[in-house]
Amino acid sequence: MKNGGLELVYLATTMKKTFRHKAYISCEDAFTITGRGTVICGRIQDNSTSVTNNDIIIIGNSFVKIIGIEMFRKLMDKVIPGDNVGILIGTQMSKDEVLKYRKTLLPITNIEEMRAEKLDYLL
Repeated sequence: MKNGGLELVYLATTMKKTFRHKAYISCEDAFTITGRGTVICGRIQDNSTSVTNNDIIIIGNSFVKIIGIEMFRKLMDKVIPGDNVGILIGTQMSKDEVLKYRKTLLPITNIEEMRAEKLDYLL
């Protein structure tokens, strides 16, 4: 991300449990598409959400930018709980790294909102 990885790792470790995320995806599987990158497959849990340019998914202590969300070969702007989707994260993380977090809920959040929440938390 543009402000360096150290701040993001700090955010991941300190704010992950207290920050209200936009939605969660239960990671069922991951695969690689040649030329496009890694896709995380799973079901959206908890909230409906729209996908923006600043949306990220937190995998372990890593922040990964969401490139797109697809459902049945259609690009989605908004997803609701219960939707089975594929989240394209490009080449930022390999399939094997993602599969370590199989059967867990991965939070989807907005990095700008997370930074603002951190500032409120520190005040």
